[in-house]
Amino acid sequence: MNAKRIIILYVTLFVSIITLAIAWQLNSYVAGLPPEPKIANYQVNKVTLTDQTEGALIKPENLVPSCAGPDCIVALNLPRFEPVSTTNTWLSDEERVIGLVFEGVAKAYPEKIISRHIIINDLIHQQPLIITFSPLTSSANVYQPVVNKMNTQFGVSGLTYQSDIIMYDRLQGNLWQQLTGRAIVGPAAQAQEVLTRLPLSLTTWSIWKQAHPDTQVLSKKTGFVYDYNQLIYQDYQKNDELRFKATSTNKILSAKSLVYGLQIGSVTKAYPETIITAKPLTDRLDTNTITIERQTDGTVIATDIKTKEIYQLLPSYWFAWSAFYPQTLLYQPR
Repeated sequence: MNAKRIIILYVTLFVSIITLAIAWQLNSYVAGLPPEPKIANYQVNKVTLTDQTEGALIKPENLVPSCAGPDCIVALNLPRFEPVSTTNTWLSDEERVIGLVFEGVAKAYPEKIISRHIIINDLIHQQPLIITFSPLTSSANVYQPVVNKMNTQFGVSGLTYQSDIIMYDRLQGNLWQQLTGRAIVGPAAQAQEVLTRLPLSLTTWSIWKQAHPDTQVLSKKTGFVYDYNQLIYQDYQKNDELRFKATSTNKILSAKSLVYGLQIGSVTKAYPETIITAKPLTDRLDTNTITIERQTDGTVIATDIKTKEIYQLLPSYWFAWSAFYPQTLLYQPR
């Protein structure tokens, strides 16, 4: 047997061992999970991405491939969580988390984990939720995954638009924009469906755990062999270069300035992250006088002074917000 054949044999053996190790790890992980919950109006199908273009908000040819097809980045389904005491050993105070409080339950999703999966299909008190984070636009969202009046799961389509991740649902295979929560291609787009957004906090681990000491934290034990100790998009965050095209030409702020976007009716406005503090900021949006403030756990809210109605603000990079909302206003301190 010559040297070349020996090398091929060793490489093949090595790959086989790694494949078996990954399969064993995944099987062990799945075996340790609780049984699939029984949820009202819940359905998950084996779907392909829809090819129905009637009623589409975006032409399919304008969607840009970001990786090799559906689930090229694998969403996490019903993952494990752990307490603050164990998380402090691997999550430092300055690292970012997406924080969520829903029906009295506080959860934190570290950026360095969710960046590798984009979507977390979670469950709180029998209510399905999807926690999403698009590292390319720094937009975080929590949605109720209801499609055609059915609870379901979501996955990563492998496509982008305006550099933002496109999701797909596992009920009909519709395509959805991560930043806006709108169905953009498929029967759900024709029906003009929009996912219901829930409040969240994009903040540091130190701030979140201080405000919610009983928080549950997404575990690194996901069943996947990833190095969750590294933030894979940290170099991308340090410059204004984009990996995929976006149409925004608004240069008032640098492309990757983090802003909080607000929409009331048909009017949108962006507030630079640097000017939002715990001290209420008063502004006028259309006919509404509002205050904007950062709460103790990092959540940014807007409150209508007259009606007391509370509005959610969406964190994202300026280039993405201004691309999706080209008529947006920008708050500039006087």
